[in-house]
Amino acid sequence: MKKRNSRMTELLKRREQVAKLYLEGRTIRQIAQDLGVSIGTVHADLQYIEKEWATLAEQSVSKRKTDILAKLDLIEKMAYEAFEKSQGEIVVETQRARTKAGSGAKEIIKQEVRSMSPGDPRYLQIVGNCISQRAKLIGLLPKGGSSETGHLPVIGFEVVADTLENEMNEISESDNHDATDA
Repeated sequence: MKKRNSRMTELLKRREQVAKLYLEGRTIRQIAQDLGVSIGTVHADLQYIEKEWATLAEQSVSKRKTDILAKLDLIEKMAYEAFEKSQGEIVVETQRARTKAGSGAKEIIKQEVRSMSPGDPRYLQIVGNCISQRAKLIGLLPKGGSSETGHLPVIGFEVVADTLENEMNEISESDNHDATDA
C-alpha cells in the first residue's frame, strides 16, 4: 500500500513539473531531458494534464452560465412584475374655467377620464431581451445578435445587466416624472 501511495505521489509531482515546464514554453523533448524520463512519458502526462484542464474549464464555464441564467431569471421576473404594475386603470383629471354667460361669474368645470392601460411595453422589451440572452447562452440562437432583431448581442453579463437595469431605471424615472406632472 505504501509503495502504491509513493508511486502516486511521484506521478503527481512529475505531472506538476511537466505542466509547469510546458506552460513555460518548453518542448516535449526538453521536458523529457530535464526530468530524465522518456518523450512518451511526457507525452502521456501532457495528455492527462490537458484533459484535466479541459474538465476544469468546462466546469468553470458551466458554473458561470448557471450564475448568469439565475441573474437573467431575476431581471426577467422584476421586469415582468413592473409591467404588471404598469397595467390598470388610468385616471386623468382636468379642470378648466369658463365664464357664465350673462352673470360673468367664473365656474370651474372638472372632468375625469378613466381608461385602462395595457401596460408599459418597455418592460416587455426587457423581458424579451432576457429571453433572447438566455436562448443564446444555452445555444438555442446563434451568438452575436444584431441590432436589427432588437435583441442584445451576447456580451459579458455585467454589460447586459447594466443595460437592462438602466432601462428599468429610466422607465421608473419617466413614470415618476409623469406622475408628478399629472
